[in-house]
Amino acid sequence: MLAPGTSRDPMQFIDVRDLAAFIAACAEHRHAGDFNVCNPPRSVRMGELLDVSRKISKASTKVTWVDAKFIEAQKFQGNEIPIWSPTEGEFAGAALVDPARAVAKGLKFRSLDSTVGDTLAWHATRLSERREKLRAGLTMDQERDLLEKWRQSKAAR
Repeated sequence: MLAPGTSRDPMQFIDVRDLAAFIAACAEHRHAGDFNVCNPPRSVRMGELLDVSRKISKASTKVTWVDAKFIEAQKFQGNEIPIWSPTEGEFAGAALVDPARAVAKGLKFRSLDSTVGDTLAWHATRLSERREKLRAGLTMDQERDLLEKWRQSKAAR
């Protein structure tokens, strides 16, 4: 499996259930304004997400870390590698927004294990056509091709 960047790269996300609870609380308590609603910066790393995902899914997937410069050179159009952002270059720091204002107004986060486990359980209930053709991310063929290009680039060095 292709893993972008390094295992130490920070990532940010929000469990939709935490977002819904926060929106409801804002409406109830009349909290107005703009909020960053994602986990705190550097609280989750890419490697941790993949480790938890493999543990919960009981997958024995071998992860191949592919550096950001190689990924950038592929000239992706946008959502081929969702949730990850590089730590250098044009999008550096995209996964480092501070949700402190939202946390002060009551935003809470469930555990990574809960989010991953429940997301995998939900995904298993989807129609097979939807499970096999995701709206974001690399297709299996794209991932295989990209991993082969990565291996060739490493062999050429």
